[in-house]
Amino acid sequence: MPAPPPTCIYCLSQSNTFDREHVIPQSFGTFEPESFILYDTVCKLCNNYFGRTLELSLSRDSTEALLRLTHGLKAPAGARQFPYERIALRVGEPGPWLGATVVLEADQTGSGIEPIPLPQVAFKWKGASEWTFLQEPELDESDKVAAYAGSSPGALEIRIMGSSESDSRRLIDKLGQIGIKFSQQGFFESPIPTDGKVKLEILATVDATIFRAIAKIAFNYVAYVHGKEFVLKSDFDAARNYIRFAKLPQWETIVQASPKPILFDDKVNLRQTSGHLITFDWNLGGTGFLAQVSLFNSVTYRVALCPTYSGIWHDGMRVGHHFDIDEKTISPLASTRIAMISLPT
Repeated sequence: MPAPPPTCIYCLSQSNTFDREHVIPQSFGTFEPESFILYDTVCKLCNNYFGRTLELSLSRDSTEALLRLTHGLKAPAGARQFPYERIALRVGEPGPWLGATVVLEADQTGSGIEPIPLPQVAFKWKGASEWTFLQEPELDESDKVAAYAGSSPGALEIRIMGSSESDSRRLIDKLGQIGIKFSQQGFFESPIPTDGKVKLEILATVDATIFRAIAKIAFNYVAYVHGKEFVLKSDFDAARNYIRFAKLPQWETIVQASPKPILFDDKVNLRQTSGHLITFDWNLGGTGFLAQVSLFNSVTYRVALCPTYSGIWHDGMRVGHHFDIDEKTISPLASTRIAMISLPT
């Protein structure tokens, strides 16, 4: 009797053809020997969908996307691909550029990255302590500049910021067009020192697309370590439908982000590895399962894959792995080093 056709763990189809699927997208590293790859598990339709939606956003428009650059998993020239829709970078160094928005570009050598200020104007009322930054396109929005137009002389301080003289001239002309008087009184140095190092603050919006991309990594991981038949159980339907079809379950929250590290002896500001960490364990109530995913051991995402499990329980359910991005190796985590942190169910 012929074996039944494989079933996709996401759409549950048995009629589609199948691709091989990496547990962690290759954009976040490849590991030797080649492992943690799923076969006859994710169909081509789902694979293609994930590649052009969830994985594209995670690899190009997230905190983790920036970490790909800083850890050398993306070439410096690739910084130009960032749409900066979910992330923003601002100068964090005290001084006149504090709060200015920058983007990342390849440096002159082409082997590194450096922050480049976007054309923008900073406004501050005399005596106030806070500056308001408006990027060049925002100067065309009347509701954002109306308060500054026609201000009396000396009532307003203005800083023109950009990466070139042409930026400055263009911004000054635009201020004149909208009725904001500008009298140049001096210059200040570039926020980028000669060594190219400057403290930056990352402002990130983590939306459902990023959460679903993280949940997919967790789901793939469980399918790999416990087998596809395990995640094909109906207990995992809510997570499956959330990842593939963006359907929220009754309890509404599947993924939560936390700065708290996975490893017990890590601290929020002190980590012993920059590799990826994934764990799978019972949830706090012991009724179902929780996964944790931390790419580059940075933000910890807690994924409630299965709040209530109806199958047979055993100690072997608890598992975790470290993906070393420098050595390109994968090693198991001992359970004593996995922080037992769960979402309420």
